[in-house]
Amino acid sequence: MTLAQKGDTLFLAGGFSQVDGVGRNNIAAVSKSTGELLTWQANVDGRVNSILRVGNVLYIGGQFSTVNGVARQRLAALNATTGSLISAWQANVVGNGLVIEDLHFDGTRIFACGSFSSVNGIPRQSLVALDPGSGAVQSFAASIGPSATVHCAETAGDTLFISGTFVTVNGSYHKRVAALRISTAEVLANWNCNAEGPIIGNVAVDRGVLFVSGPDSLNGHFVGRLGVTSSSYPEIPPPWVATINFVNNSRLGLRSYDMLFCFGGLYAVDDVQRNLLAAWSVPTGFESWINNPSTGEVEVLPRGFNVCPNPSDREFLVEVEGPDIIRGVRVFHGSGRIVFDLREVGSSNLVTVQLGRAARGEYLCEVLLGTGRRIVRKIILE
Repeated sequence: MTLAQKGDTLFLAGGFSQVDGVGRNNIAAVSKSTGELLTWQANVDGRVNSILRVGNVLYIGGQFSTVNGVARQRLAALNATTGSLISAWQANVVGNGLVIEDLHFDGTRIFACGSFSSVNGIPRQSLVALDPGSGAVQSFAASIGPSATVHCAETAGDTLFISGTFVTVNGSYHKRVAALRISTAEVLANWNCNAEGPIIGNVAVDRGVLFVSGPDSLNGHFVGRLGVTSSSYPEIPPPWVATINFVNNSRLGLRSYDMLFCFGGLYAVDDVQRNLLAAWSVPTGFESWINNPSTGEVEVLPRGFNVCPNPSDREFLVEVEGPDIIRGVRVFHGSGRIVFDLREVGSSNLVTVQLGRAARGEYLCEVLLGTGRRIVRKIILE
């Protein structure tokens, strides 16, 4: 299921025929505050994979061929107030395995991705930029490959990040994840995170950090199905790992708001049960895990966990009370460079970190616990 919001109205889209026992074909609207089904209706004859609101317009993409009885091949625009089809907006998608997987608005154009070969008669392979007012195909054009699917598109400034089944983009080797310059459609040759794994899901960008769901590894670093790298310098190793268990052949979705949400067929994170949804606190170092999606209850840190003093003068303690133990500690400079790396501590509950002549500033301290869980804390050196 996919969501969009306008005021107190929450739009739901996916593959369904009823909401609260009332007929609704693949798209519906409910009150965000009460959950009550609203009278708003639009009739879509196939699954909706992505819904995007821009102003008073809802853009939808998926596996449908008609909307409100009018032919619309995989893409359509609806009035967010009335549910009526916006007839002036048309983007006719053609191709084998025809599907729209994701929609993204960068403030100027709408990126649609999936599996297709042309839009409005203009060749575009699985990725297209569209005019938000008319659906006209824009000049942006990237060569993805004849049989590849693009699962997700996300932007940061003039950079477009995509994920999918591709191995090359514009003829250059970029496996599963790539970055392109929006203004020219050129692939960023020096940006390559070498994603490995059977299923690569979505990408999300938050404050210079790129998250990738699904991979076993990025640039040779094990990432446990949720990869983290710099959106500018992908060679920097991730300062944390979250090992996610999920149902085979399911793709994990990502969305970044004030927290990073991962959703889909997951059932455990770091061996802790999570039912379809998990979340991390991006600003505070990824250590917050949502227990219950309906209540937002957050799991507490291990008993007695502490990093002190903080701020410090290049020496501080990491401690945790039993029965948990500390297995390793790493400290990263803001550039991603490792300045302290202590592995196989043994059965200690207390580790002293000495950073010698490290420069003043902000660092990340990663602590690996005996349970396999990793916690990251921001450290300030004075």
